[in-house]
Amino acid sequence: MLYAVSRSGADLGIEPTFGAVKLKYDKLSLTDRYSINALAIAVKRDYGGCDVLINNAGVYYYKENIAAAQRKETLDVNYRGTLAVLLIVGSTYILQRMAHN
Repeated sequence: MLYAVSRSGADLGIEPTFGAVKLKYDKLSLTDRYSINALAIAVKRDYGGCDVLINNAGVYYYKENIAAAQRKETLDVNYRGTLAVLLIVGSTYILQRMAHN
């Protein structure tokens, strides 16, 4: 199962072109810990956990001087949110692997 997540959870109508891979669209906001937890719980419940995590999310403002709120958003998404996903999904992965040993 391949999850394609975004803040809106929109189905982009993309079909995988390799093997028997199924694509599932879902919502995820890197700045919302409840959103991260909800997705991690759903993946664990429905598929036993996550084996591979690819993060392509990011915020970038195309100007030299940005406001404090924009700097905060950039750090919240690009660093803090990514770290939260890694900690939450990673801990689930580690526990999953420990259970199989």
